[in-house]
Amino acid sequence: MRFILPLFAVLLFSNALSAQEKKRWSVVFYDNENISEEGFVQNKQKTGKWKYYDRAGRLNRTAHYKNDALNGWELFYLADADTLRITWYRNGQRDSLYKEFDVDGRLIVSGNYKNDKREGTWNYWKEIPATGQTFMWAVPTFTVNLSSGQKSKPAPKYVTPGRHIKTETYKADALDGVYAEYDLVTGTQMIYGNYTAGKKNGAFVETEKDKQSFFERTYRNDTLVKEAELENYYNKRKKREYELKAGVKNGTYKEYYPNTDIEKLSGTYLDGKRHGVFTEYHTTGKARLSY
Repeated sequence: MRFILPLFAVLLFSNALSAQEKKRWSVVFYDNENISEEGFVQNKQKTGKWKYYDRAGRLNRTAHYKNDALNGWELFYLADADTLRITWYRNGQRDSLYKEFDVDGRLIVSGNYKNDKREGTWNYWKEIPATGQTFMWAVPTFTVNLSSGQKSKPAPKYVTPGRHIKTETYKADALDGVYAEYDLVTGTQMIYGNYTAGKKNGAFVETEKDKQSFFERTYRNDTLVKEAELENYYNKRKKREYELKAGVKNGTYKEYYPNTDIEKLSGTYLDGKRHGVFTEYHTTGKARLSY
Protein backbone atom coordinates (compact mmCIF):
# COMPACT_ATOMS: atom_id res chain seq x y z
CA MET A 1 0.00 0.00 0.00
CA ARG A 2 1.45 3.35 -1.02
CA PHE A 3 1.42 6.16 1.58
CA ILE A 4 1.21 9.65 0.17
CA LEU A 5 2.42 12.44 2.43
CA PRO A 6 0.15 15.50 2.14
CA LEU A 7 1.79 18.56 0.59
CA PHE A 8 1.27 20.75 3.64
CA ALA A 9 3.05 18.15 5.84
CA VAL A 10 6.03 18.15 3.48
CA LEU A 11 6.20 21.93 3.70
CA LEU A 12 6.05 21.89 7.52
CA PHE A 13 8.82 19.29 7.68
CA SER A 14 10.97 21.30 5.29
CA ASN A 15 10.46 24.51 7.31
CA ALA A 16 11.38 22.72 10.53
CA LEU A 17 14.65 21.52 9.00
CA SER A 18 15.54 25.01 7.79
CA ALA A 19 14.65 26.48 11.21
CA GLN A 20 17.18 24.11 12.80
CA GLU A 21 20.15 25.18 10.71
CA LYS A 22 23.33 23.38 11.69
CA LYS A 23 25.99 25.30 13.58
CA ARG A 24 28.73 26.63 11.36
CA TRP A 25 32.11 28.12 12.18
CA SER A 26 32.39 31.85 11.49
CA VAL A 27 35.60 33.88 11.27
CA VAL A 28 35.97 37.66 10.88
CA PHE A 29 39.32 39.17 9.84
CA TYR A 30 41.06 42.51 10.29
CA ASP A 31 42.28 44.29 7.20
CA ASN A 32 45.79 42.98 8.04
CA GLU A 33 44.39 39.43 7.64
CA ASN A 34 44.68 38.61 11.34
CA ILE A 35 41.59 37.08 12.94
CA SER A 36 39.32 39.57 14.70
CA GLU A 37 36.74 37.12 16.08
CA GLU A 38 35.71 33.51 15.63
CA GLY A 39 33.00 31.18 16.87
CA PHE A 40 29.84 29.28 15.97
CA VAL A 41 26.75 30.74 14.29
CA GLN A 42 23.35 29.09 14.11
CA ASN A 43 20.34 30.68 12.45
CA LYS A 44 22.47 33.79 11.90
CA GLN A 45 23.00 34.12 15.64
CA LYS A 46 26.14 33.65 17.71
CA THR A 47 26.08 30.53 19.84
CA GLY A 48 28.55 28.84 22.17
CA LYS A 49 32.06 30.11 22.80
CA TRP A 50 33.51 33.01 20.80
CA LYS A 51 37.07 34.32 20.82
CA TYR A 52 38.13 37.90 20.13
CA TYR A 53 41.64 39.10 19.24
CA ASP A 54 43.47 42.40 18.93
CA ARG A 55 45.03 43.47 15.62
CA ALA A 56 48.32 41.81 16.58
CA GLY A 57 46.59 38.44 16.96
CA ARG A 58 46.56 38.29 20.77
CA LEU A 59 43.48 36.85 22.46
CA ASN A 60 41.83 39.63 24.49
CA ARG A 61 38.32 38.31 25.13
CA THR A 62 36.23 35.14 25.22
CA ALA A 63 32.46 35.09 25.55
CA HIS A 64 29.64 32.56 25.52
CA TYR A 65 26.41 33.13 23.62
CA LYS A 66 22.94 31.68 23.30
CA ASN A 67 20.63 33.00 20.58
CA ASP A 68 23.02 35.90 19.96
CA ALA A 69 22.85 37.06 23.61
CA LEU A 70 25.70 36.76 26.10
CA ASN A 71 25.01 33.71 28.23
CA GLY A 72 27.74 32.34 30.51
CA TRP A 73 31.27 33.48 31.18
CA GLU A 74 32.83 36.52 29.55
CA LEU A 75 36.57 36.93 30.17
CA PHE A 76 38.88 39.77 29.16
CA TYR A 77 42.63 39.13 28.96
CA LEU A 78 45.83 41.14 29.13
CA ALA A 79 48.48 40.95 26.42
CA ASP A 80 50.27 38.14 28.30
CA ALA A 81 46.98 36.18 28.56
CA ASP A 82 46.41 36.77 32.27
CA THR A 83 42.76 37.29 33.14
CA LEU A 84 41.75 40.93 33.52
CA ARG A 85 37.99 40.72 34.07
CA ILE A 86 35.43 37.94 34.63
CA THR A 87 31.68 38.39 34.23
CA TRP A 88 28.81 35.92 34.23
CA TYR A 89 25.86 36.66 31.91
CA ARG A 90 22.35 35.28 31.75
CA ASN A 91 20.21 36.10 28.71
CA GLY A 92 22.34 39.12 27.79
CA GLN A 93 22.46 40.59 31.29
CA ARG A 94 25.19 40.51 33.91
CA ASP A 95 24.02 38.10 36.57
CA SER A 96 26.04 36.64 39.45
CA LEU A 97 29.84 36.85 39.77
CA TYR A 98 32.05 39.76 38.68
CA LYS A 99 35.81 39.97 39.27
CA GLU A 100 38.48 42.36 38.06
CA PHE A 101 42.28 42.10 38.27
CA ASP A 102 45.14 44.55 37.76
CA VAL A 103 48.07 44.03 35.39
CA ASP A 104 50.00 42.08 38.05
CA GLY A 105 47.17 39.66 38.73
CA ARG A 106 45.89 41.23 41.96
CA LEU A 107 42.19 41.00 42.58
CA ILE A 108 40.96 44.62 42.70
CA VAL A 109 37.16 44.32 42.40
CA SER A 110 34.79 41.55 43.47
CA GLY A 111 31.01 41.62 43.54
CA ASN A 112 27.78 40.30 42.11
CA TYR A 113 25.16 41.41 39.60
CA LYS A 114 21.48 40.57 39.47
CA ASN A 115 19.47 41.44 36.35
CA ASP A 116 22.37 43.62 35.11
CA LYS A 117 22.48 45.64 38.36
CA ARG A 118 24.97 45.53 41.22
CA GLU A 119 23.63 43.54 44.15
CA GLY A 120 24.97 42.65 47.59
CA THR A 121 28.50 43.23 48.87
CA TRP A 122 31.23 44.66 46.63
CA ASN A 123 34.86 44.81 47.74
CA TYR A 124 37.80 46.76 46.30
CA TRP A 125 41.56 46.36 46.66
CA LYS A 126 44.55 48.43 45.54
CA GLU A 127 48.30 47.97 45.30
CA ILE A 128 50.06 49.00 48.50
CA PRO A 129 52.79 51.64 48.04
CA ALA A 130 56.26 50.09 47.78
CA THR A 131 57.62 48.79 51.10
CA GLY A 132 60.72 46.91 49.89
CA GLN A 133 59.05 43.55 50.58
CA THR A 134 57.76 41.04 48.06
CA PHE A 135 55.15 38.33 48.53
CA MET A 136 53.79 35.37 46.64
CA TRP A 137 50.36 36.40 45.40
CA ALA A 138 47.60 34.15 44.04
CA VAL A 139 47.27 35.23 40.42
CA PRO A 140 44.21 34.17 38.33
CA THR A 141 43.70 30.41 38.25
CA PHE A 142 44.54 29.93 34.58
CA THR A 143 45.92 31.51 31.45
CA VAL A 144 45.24 30.80 27.79
CA ASN A 145 47.90 29.62 25.36
CA LEU A 146 47.58 32.01 22.44
CA SER A 147 48.54 29.47 19.78
CA SER A 148 46.42 26.54 20.96
CA GLY A 149 43.72 28.27 22.99
CA GLN A 150 44.27 25.74 25.79
CA LYS A 151 44.02 26.75 29.43
CA SER A 152 47.03 26.24 31.66
CA LYS A 153 48.28 27.29 35.07
CA PRO A 154 50.33 30.51 35.07
CA ALA A 155 53.88 30.85 36.29
CA PRO A 156 54.09 32.25 39.86
CA LYS A 157 54.39 35.99 40.23
CA TYR A 158 56.02 37.85 43.09
CA VAL A 159 54.14 41.05 43.84
CA THR A 160 53.03 43.06 46.85
CA PRO A 161 49.53 42.02 47.95
CA GLY A 162 46.58 44.30 47.42
CA ARG A 163 45.12 46.29 50.29
CA HIS A 164 41.40 46.09 50.95
CA ILE A 165 40.34 49.75 50.55
CA LYS A 166 36.55 49.78 50.31
CA THR A 167 33.34 47.83 50.91
CA GLU A 168 30.02 48.79 49.34
CA THR A 169 26.59 47.19 49.60
CA TYR A 170 24.09 47.46 46.75
CA LYS A 171 20.42 46.81 46.11
CA ALA A 172 19.24 47.12 42.50
CA ASP A 173 22.38 49.13 41.60
CA ALA A 174 21.89 51.68 44.41
CA LEU A 175 24.05 51.83 47.52
CA ASP A 176 22.01 50.21 50.28
CA GLY A 177 23.62 48.89 53.44
CA VAL A 178 27.12 48.95 54.91
CA TYR A 179 29.73 51.27 53.41
CA ALA A 180 33.36 51.36 54.61
CA GLU A 181 36.69 52.79 53.45
CA TYR A 182 40.20 51.84 54.63
CA ASP A 183 43.58 53.56 54.57
CA LEU A 184 45.76 52.28 51.73
CA VAL A 185 49.00 52.23 53.73
CA THR A 186 47.88 51.04 57.20
CA GLY A 187 44.60 49.28 56.44
CA THR A 188 42.92 51.31 59.20
CA GLN A 189 39.21 51.87 58.78
CA MET A 190 38.61 55.51 57.80
CA ILE A 191 34.86 55.66 57.15
CA TYR A 192 31.97 53.50 58.27
CA GLY A 193 28.24 54.02 57.80
CA ASN A 194 25.10 52.91 56.01
CA TYR A 195 23.24 53.89 52.86
CA THR A 196 19.53 53.54 52.15
CA ALA A 197 18.31 53.61 48.53
CA GLY A 198 21.47 55.38 47.39
CA LYS A 199 21.56 58.00 50.15
CA LYS A 200 23.50 58.34 53.39
CA ASN A 201 21.31 57.70 56.42
CA GLY A 202 22.23 57.58 60.09
CA ALA A 203 25.68 57.91 61.64
CA PHE A 204 28.91 57.84 59.61
CA VAL A 205 32.16 57.64 61.58
CA GLU A 206 34.86 59.38 59.55
CA THR A 207 38.59 60.13 59.87
CA GLU A 208 39.87 63.30 58.24
CA LYS A 209 42.83 63.23 55.83
CA ASP A 210 45.19 64.46 58.56
CA LYS A 211 44.33 61.22 60.46
CA GLN A 212 44.18 63.31 63.65
CA SER A 213 40.56 64.51 63.46
CA PHE A 214 37.61 62.16 63.93
CA PHE A 215 33.92 62.81 63.44
CA GLU A 216 30.57 61.11 63.79
CA ARG A 217 28.37 62.70 61.14
CA THR A 218 24.64 62.01 61.07
CA TYR A 219 22.82 62.14 57.74
CA ARG A 220 19.15 62.17 56.81
CA ASN A 221 18.50 61.32 53.14
CA ASP A 222 22.03 62.42 52.20
CA THR A 223 21.78 65.70 54.17
CA LEU A 224 24.20 66.32 57.05
CA VAL A 225 22.07 67.16 60.10
CA LYS A 226 24.41 66.57 63.05
CA GLU A 227 28.14 66.43 63.69
CA ALA A 228 30.19 65.26 66.66
CA GLU A 229 33.95 65.68 67.07
CA LEU A 230 35.41 62.49 68.58
CA GLU A 231 38.47 61.87 70.76
CA ASN A 232 39.41 58.94 68.52
CA TYR A 233 37.88 56.73 65.87
CA TYR A 234 37.13 53.65 67.93
CA ASN A 235 35.86 54.68 71.37
CA LYS A 236 33.37 57.17 69.83
CA ARG A 237 33.70 59.43 72.91
CA LYS A 238 32.66 62.94 71.95
CA LYS A 239 34.50 66.22 72.49
CA ARG A 240 31.55 68.26 71.26
CA GLU A 241 28.42 67.77 69.18
CA TYR A 242 26.03 70.10 67.39
CA GLU A 243 23.05 70.06 65.06
CA LEU A 244 23.42 71.48 61.57
CA LYS A 245 21.24 73.12 58.97
CA ALA A 246 22.56 73.96 55.50
CA GLY A 247 26.10 73.38 56.78
CA VAL A 248 26.00 75.74 59.81
CA LYS A 249 25.29 75.13 63.49
CA ASN A 250 21.58 75.27 64.13
CA GLY A 251 20.07 73.70 67.23
CA THR A 252 21.52 71.97 70.29
CA TYR A 253 25.23 72.39 71.05
CA LYS A 254 27.17 70.40 73.70
CA GLU A 255 30.80 70.06 74.88
CA TYR A 256 32.19 67.30 77.13
CA TYR A 257 35.05 66.92 79.61
CA PRO A 258 38.01 64.91 78.20
CA ASN A 259 37.72 61.12 78.45
CA THR A 260 34.22 61.32 79.93
CA ASP A 261 30.60 61.59 78.88
CA ILE A 262 30.03 64.47 81.35
CA GLU A 263 28.71 67.68 79.82
CA LYS A 264 30.96 70.71 80.16
CA LEU A 265 28.85 73.22 78.20
CA SER A 266 25.44 73.24 76.54
CA GLY A 267 23.38 75.74 74.61
CA THR A 268 21.68 76.51 71.30
CA TYR A 269 22.78 77.93 67.97
CA LEU A 270 20.58 79.63 65.40
CA ASP A 271 21.88 80.07 61.86
CA GLY A 272 25.50 79.69 62.98
CA LYS A 273 25.30 82.08 65.97
CA ARG A 274 24.85 81.48 69.68
CA HIS A 275 21.24 81.90 70.67
CA GLY A 276 19.76 82.04 74.16
CA VAL A 277 21.28 80.72 77.39
CA PHE A 278 24.52 78.72 77.57
CA THR A 279 25.27 76.70 80.71
CA GLU A 280 28.61 75.46 82.05
CA TYR A 281 28.81 72.38 84.31
CA HIS A 282 31.09 70.98 87.03
CA THR A 283 32.68 67.57 86.51
CA THR A 284 29.98 66.32 88.90
CA GLY A 285 27.39 67.26 86.30
CA LYS A 286 25.94 70.14 88.29
CA ALA A 287 25.43 73.52 86.61
CA ARG A 288 27.89 76.15 87.78
CA LEU A 289 27.29 79.10 85.45
CA SER A 290 24.70 80.29 82.94
CA TYR A 291 24.97 83.28 80.62
